[in-house]
Amino acid sequence: MLDFDALKQAKQKTAGRDQAREDRFLEPYNRALEIIAGLSLEPQMSVRKLKEAAEALAEAIEIRRTLPQPYVLMAFVFFCMRDYKMAFKYIRTAEKYDPNFPKTQELKAIIQKYTAIEADRASSPAPEPSPVEANAVSFDLGSDFSLPDL
Repeated sequence: MLDFDALKQAKQKTAGRDQAREDRFLEPYNRALEIIAGLSLEPQMSVRKLKEAAEALAEAIEIRRTLPQPYVLMAFVFFCMRDYKMAFKYIRTAEKYDPNFPKTQELKAIIQKYTAIEADRASSPAPEPSPVEANAVSFDLGSDFSLPDL
């Protein structure tokens, strides 16, 4: 016979573990989001801050691998560091988990535009590129990156 009390206790125990996992995810995710949002206030993005955001996002991704938001944010970080190859890698991963997440396609178009610009610049000698200036990119972090109840 099925023990409903044992089933109820197991469900409560699982819910507690799920909540702890979500808390572990949200801490680095929100930290990265805050860093990235703060970068838009600086005229020149700090490589140190970008790396800090990437580390926090890597931690969040390790905990919740199937949400597109941290992958898109990671793609944005790599885009800002002008590592377009890595940015596209994270865009593709975000598309795999949610092909309909609007910010994925928006950022993909921005990266493609800048990739084309960089290809044009590659034909002429130029100094080592610095991170992309925050105010040169229109990529709103608005409500699309606020997570629903997970």
